[in-house]
Amino acid sequence: MKAKQDFDPSPEIIKSLLRLNKRREFFLLEKKLEVQLKKFPNSSFLHNLKGSSLADQNRLEESLKSFNLALESAKKPEVILNNIGVIEIKLNRFEDAVQTFYQAINLNSSYAEAHFNLAQTLRKLKRTEEAISSYEKAIQASP
Repeated sequence: MKAKQDFDPSPEIIKSLLRLNKRREFFLLEKKLEVQLKKFPNSSFLHNLKGSSLADQNRLEESLKSFNLALESAKKPEVILNNIGVIEIKLNRFEDAVQTFYQAINLNSSYAEAHFNLAQTLRKLKRTEEAISSYEKAIQASP
């Protein structure tokens, strides 16, 4: 019988990584993430946290790479897709972002944040009617 394989570090390590991220201690966080990613290379959580940290440092292309790695093993890929869409907006890749948000919504039609981000992007593209429809869906999906 095969032993259960862990894909994420212990809750204590996760907590310490999140604390570093919250304090914006990016250098130390990046070093600790490197160590953890060697142990848990398939951890969607670690790749997503790295992507978020890189985005906070405006290292957007690197951030996209990390989010795409997170997507490979994500339990909730719509969340990762939403993160990717946000980075695409920051990179002025609005049409790509629209497609990415639609992918997220196709996976979870009640994901309000993706509907909202889609609406914001459509508004920037002057696609007003579509934007209004997406805002309405975001409101309907909000808890």
